Amino acid sequence: MPRGRGRTPAANTAVPGRVYEGLTKIGSWYAEQFGSLIDRLKAMPEGGGTVFDNTLLVWMSEHSSSSGDHGRENLPCVLAGGLAGTIGRGRVLRLNRSHNDLFITIAQAMGFADIKTFGKTSVCKGTIAELLA
Repeated sequence: MPRGRGRTPAANTAVPGRVYEGLTKIGSWYAEQFGSLIDRLKAMPEGGGTVFDNTLLVWMSEHSSSSGDHGRENLPCVLAGGLAGTIGRGRVLRLNRSHNDLFITIAQAMGFADIKTFGKTSVCKGTIAELLA
């Protein structure tokens, strides 16, 4: 975000409409940046495809709901790229899994098969098979 326009205490005011409006503006800015990065990676040739094809971008929110809940499950997440064909593309999945499991899955897709937990082990269920190609 441009300097001086980041998250401030005012973004967390107790006025729900203003909070939602502020968070929407912030989210829109980040979405534009994410899209711009994707476009740049798609324009860079690599091997038989592009850098985008061999990359995995992860964009997550720290909120698991529009009410500002900082829970560990049901965090909205966008994955872009294919990580060299290991991650499926073009789908919307609604999974009741922790972000810990997302990071386990990404690590395993990158070849780190021995990684079975990430962070707080009590919330780890393991690989999210639905994400894999």
